[in-house]
Amino acid sequence: MPKGYQQLTVAQRYTIETLKARGESNRIIAKTIAVSSRTVDRELKRNTGLRGYRHKQAQEKTIQRRSKPKPHLKKLTEKNVNYLLDKLRHQQWSPMQISKRLFQETGQTLSHEMIYQFVWADKKQGGTLYTQLRRRCKPSAKRGANGKSSRGRIQHRVGIEERPVQASNRERFGDVAMMPAPRPTGYYYITRQQADRYDYLYKLGLTPRKRPENAVVR
Repeated sequence: MPKGYQQLTVAQRYTIETLKARGESNRIIAKTIAVSSRTVDRELKRNTGLRGYRHKQAQEKTIQRRSKPKPHLKKLTEKNVNYLLDKLRHQQWSPMQISKRLFQETGQTLSHEMIYQFVWADKKQGGTLYTQLRRRCKPSAKRGANGKSSRGRIQHRVGIEERPVQASNRERFGDVAMMPAPRPTGYYYITRQQADRYDYLYKLGLTPRKRPENAVVR
């Protein structure tokens, strides 16, 4: 089944009409034309007329809806500005939420990019509207960028290239290798004795709050 939304073809609508006249269920129809059952439900709900579902009438209705222009806002009106200010300042909505809710309530299409542009312009003029955004216009820092980000780093980590030669040969007793092993029942660490190749399983709990070095001490 193809991913993403695709318009039904005339042939698919003809198949829907034929199978529906036979009394087939929507699920069987959907499986026959290789679409989801929700697509068939929506098609029948939107394009069924007084005389039942007819593929030619359904195709004509679809073409009419697609040719009908949608109201797209190219400039913010005073009413929409007040709407944006209320949602941003008092409810801390994201521009994406505001865009979708405005379309549901009024049918007007306002992209979230235009809302962001409105916020940027307010910031350049000395406004504080950007502080109501959840991220406050902060770009996401890349991990390890300029050596300043500490995300994903292990404190006091020693690289594997700095380990002793005896540990590399896997002959000295007491040298262990550790690896995390998350499971549905909790978090575990597997420690392996490098010399005798024995594995030991140590449970940290449902959340990895205990320090993993406890697995070595134990």
